[in-house]
Amino acid sequence: VLKYPFVMRGYRQPFDEEYFPALRYHATINNMEAMLVMLLSGGYVGFLPEHYARYWVERSELKPVECKSLVYRSRHQWATSISKSAPKAPAFAAFSKVFERFLEPDAR
Repeated sequence: VLKYPFVMRGYRQPFDEEYFPALRYHATINNMEAMLVMLLSGGYVGFLPEHYARYWVERSELKPVECKSLVYRSRHQWATSISKSAPKAPAFAAFSKVFERFLEPDAR
């Protein structure tokens, strides 16, 4: 894996450089869509979230690289605007209820 050109995430550059110093960086992207295009070209390796890559993996257009030292977990926050002028979409309220139920310990 280390011999292949790696696509660095510009928004995660310090993390990538610190935790994966042996990787050879040949390109930098600033969004997952650009990362996907680079990986689908066949000329690079890089990180994509499993849920995002799944569509192309299931169609054998991408292949997960099995390398335990290059796997990590990422925490994310649920966020929204607190602006009183921002419209609250009905879909947001419905999704929030489903999401909150999922987070309940007995829901898992």
